[in-house]
Amino acid sequence: MLHLLTPGNRPPATPPAEKGAATTDQGVTSSTCLSAVSALTRLVDKRFDRLGFLLPQILSLLGACIHHESEAVARIGVEAEKQLLLAIGGRCSDAQWMKIADHLHKLFNSTLPSELTRSTKQANNGPTSGASPNHRVTGALRGHGSALPFDSSEVVTKCVVQLLLIDLVYRVVFREHYDSVPAQAVQTILDALHLSFKFAHSFNVRLDIREKLKKLGFMRDMKQLPGLLKQEREGICVYFRLLVKLYSTTSSRECAEKLSQVSIDVVTSLQRKEKFLKTPEGGGLGTPKAADPVKVMEFEREVAGLIPLVSDVILGSLMELPNEMFAENCGDWIFPMLCDLILVDDRGIRSKTMLDPRLLLKTEEDVMQAKQLLQRFRNGEDTGASDRELWAARKLCEAAIHPVTQDKLIQ
Repeated sequence: MLHLLTPGNRPPATPPAEKGAATTDQGVTSSTCLSAVSALTRLVDKRFDRLGFLLPQILSLLGACIHHESEAVARIGVEAEKQLLLAIGGRCSDAQWMKIADHLHKLFNSTLPSELTRSTKQANNGPTSGASPNHRVTGALRGHGSALPFDSSEVVTKCVVQLLLIDLVYRVVFREHYDSVPAQAVQTILDALHLSFKFAHSFNVRLDIREKLKKLGFMRDMKQLPGLLKQEREGICVYFRLLVKLYSTTSSRECAEKLSQVSIDVVTSLQRKEKFLKTPEGGGLGTPKAADPVKVMEFEREVAGLIPLVSDVILGSLMELPNEMFAENCGDWIFPMLCDLILVDDRGIRSKTMLDPRLLLKTEEDVMQAKQLLQRFRNGEDTGASDRELWAARKLCEAAIHPVTQDKLIQ
């Protein structure tokens, strides 16, 4: 099987007239691959005590599946690796986990769809050769658009693999085997996730490139522009949750700084996009016709994705921090961030920042000081407080009288 999966041993590109036979061959390859890797996974699980020394070779074999240009084979490879790691993760040594982490980092790096950004300059120089037959991917029409400077089916397969790898990290490392993974290996995996969502973000902000690819036929059956919004969103989600877990167990200041950075980046992005949609130039609700309808449509999609990311992932994960860690970071960046979130449009986010007792972390004395500050402000006195501090005081007073939280403030 390894011989067949190695790039140098794969058959040449199939001419259009033979695509029917090629589809059949790919089906046979997929079913054979599935049977082989399933048997391999069961064998390694059962005899891991004797076969553990072969772990690098086994990961290399599964990596060959994951790097295959066929989406079906790539999916089989990722699923097999996930099932293998779920089965043996609790029995792996620290050294073996380091090898697994390095392997995952290489997979994330090598399956980035970098063709999306590096090939657009040559997009109009001529058609690509050997367009692949169609494979099902939601919203994608693959193998079309002869002016594209890359094989669209291979690029879409890479996009799919990135999402599958993110899910693998969530299932294997975050949910099942975190306690078995050494901190250094977790950091390597976090670096891989960071690489993935940062690449996706760098592509998503380039609306010019995305529009150009759309005109050349990439993902042509979609109403919206081609993008990596899900990869960016899911990558941040797993990265943030795993980083919170690592910070809770190591108390690393480096982890705290990374939490601060990604939180502020996401909240700032949400605020910036909401502000654009509210302006006359943006063309949001209650404004004149949009000057750039494509940008408006994309920003509306991104805002819809950022809201649950902020509400459920960032705020939800911060709630899981131990009290002393939460308090340690509250003054530096958590509380100022919550004050900024008071101004967002989503009622759910505003409600969480105002009503959640953990996010208040204030005493009765703090509430009294906030009331006095607001009273001096209403009387026209010079309080010396910034707008953010006034907003924070108002939020605290509102929470103190709300029936959900008035009895839950720390006394």
